[in-house]
Amino acid sequence: IDSLSSALDVNRLNLFILPTEKCNFRCIYCYEDYKIGKMNPLLVNGIKKLLLKRFSDLNNLEISWFGGEPLLAKDIIFDISDFILKNAPESLNYISEITTNGFYLNKNVFENLIKLKIRFYQISLDGDEEMHNSSRIRKNGKPTFDVIWKNLIDIKNTDFDFFVSIRIHFTMDNYNKLDNLINKLNDSFSGDKRFKIFFKPIERLGGNNDSSIKIMSLDEKRIIKKNLENRITDSSQIYSINEKTPYICYASKPNSLIIRANGKICKCTVALDNDENFIGEINEDGEIIFNKNYYKWIRGIESLNAGTLKCPLYN
Repeated sequence: IDSLSSALDVNRLNLFILPTEKCNFRCIYCYEDYKIGKMNPLLVNGIKKLLLKRFSDLNNLEISWFGGEPLLAKDIIFDISDFILKNAPESLNYISEITTNGFYLNKNVFENLIKLKIRFYQISLDGDEEMHNSSRIRKNGKPTFDVIWKNLIDIKNTDFDFFVSIRIHFTMDNYNKLDNLINKLNDSFSGDKRFKIFFKPIERLGGNNDSSIKIMSLDEKRIIKKNLENRITDSSQIYSINEKTPYICYASKPNSLIIRANGKICKCTVALDNDENFIGEINEDGEIIFNKNYYKWIRGIESLNAGTLKCPLYN
């Protein structure tokens, strides 16, 4: 009920902003094509104008930074975030999060993001150094693990209030080889409640290498996930979604929108290039013009069908 009322709340807005769709990584299972570059200044100003129009009637604003790799366009993140802090009313409940590969999240960048009230982070690892560097590689083919790990340790050694979800990807091929990474996580982060560990299976999401990903059944995913979670020393650090609680995907929520780097408005961060995912555009005056596709994504709100609410694209 709370999730449904939140989804229908006209005084709430969740914007996923993609400041760029370029990426410095070439993860072997990625589904993105990296064709769209950095947002242009007119679009950035359009987002500011949209927010300025909405500030007077919003109680809750959530900005989720996504990409590509959003920190490739950190100047846009800094600019829009600073604009919000300077122009939003004090009564606004504002939270901001970022999904990043962690490579550019050095101490200086992190401190700047914290000052701008971006306190929620998701960073992914694929195993220990050897395993991770075989799948989450840089665009130039070079490894990434050591830089990300150093950034995580530097973040840990600050006194800031934040939340980092370290997302560990598992597959049928690697789940029984994650002990080295889990030991490192236990040694370095156990007891620090600012860090959560989230085990996530790699899925076929439309990438060029989908055929190489072995499909797992729901039972296999649950068993493997539980087995991995049992190896975490501090069980309170395990981040897990309660499958018994009805789940409403952000794409089903009328008050949740994705602004792509080219100004197109979408609903799903996975099906980025699906024609039905294109629901409108934002112009330089901050106006959003919707098309008929918008209603396909929010039909679960009307029907209250649990499957549609959970994933309006798949169902």
